Amino acid sequence: MSFRGDTSPDGRTTVIDFRYHLVSIISVFLALAVGIVLGAGPLKQPIGESLQSQVDSLRSDRDELRTKLDTANGSIDKLNTYITESAPALLTDTLKGTKVTLVSTPNSPSQAIKDVQGRLEDAGATVSDGGQLTPESLKPEESEKAIEALKEIDPKLPADPREAFEKAIAHAYAGEHEGAYSADQATKVIDELRSAKRLNGGSYARADVVVFLLGDSTEEDAQPVDDYTGLLTELGAKAPTVASGTVDSGSQGAVKQLRDRKVPATTVDGVDLSAGTVITALAVADLQSTKKHQSYGFADSAKALVPNPLPEPRKG
Repeated sequence: MSFRGDTSPDGRTTVIDFRYHLVSIISVFLALAVGIVLGAGPLKQPIGESLQSQVDSLRSDRDELRTKLDTANGSIDKLNTYITESAPALLTDTLKGTKVTLVSTPNSPSQAIKDVQGRLEDAGATVSDGGQLTPESLKPEESEKAIEALKEIDPKLPADPREAFEKAIAHAYAGEHEGAYSADQATKVIDELRSAKRLNGGSYARADVVVFLLGDSTEEDAQPVDDYTGLLTELGAKAPTVASGTVDSGSQGAVKQLRDRKVPATTVDGVDLSAGTVITALAVADLQSTKKHQSYGFADSAKALVPNPLPEPRKG
């Protein structure tokens, strides 16, 4: 067996014996094998040492991170305990005579809702249940009937369905504040939202401050929590508003987005901790007193853990 090569200048064909190719190929592989055997020995130790060094470095970094995390968690636990135990002294009469409407979004922990209401009442506030928004509250799908009913109450609602829901809901909860709905309009809007299954429970009551509890989003949610940014922008522009969420939401969720977008509302993260419910009540009192929007909580995005100076008891 042979391969035929190119034709030479004198017209003869150069015949290359197959065995020549076979011997050449074997020689190449033998050379490679010898090179690997001879080269691996001297390199083996430096490579092993390098890999071990990297592993040791990664292990050290991991241990350092774990220590920092344990320290941080320990600090949060201590702060949580201290603030919770100090709640009576911190809150008493700081919201005396203040009317608060409490609204929540889907996935807001039911215990957190109860605890926030309790802390507001401990501070002397009268708390009204504004209800809980549903995953469909702002969805434009299947909204024709609800939008038509809302536009009978407020003909000036935007043409965009979502913007229309945001304005209607915000102006209802801000009822009787300048530029918002009258008590009659607000009552009708909330009733219509309940009928359209875009609000669970709740009723209208004039509020000095609206507290909005934000739940965490899940992958299955039809209404991501960041969709409430537009609603809270509308609400905060009409009435004093405090938006509270979990510690995580202050780092990478809804509360962080509100802070980044400078929504006109005081924000609190940590409502999933008992201290967070106390901080929420203090934030309401601080907003009532200073009329300034601040950010409180445990996350790095918060300006401070609690208001400084702390709110004073209200007289009268």
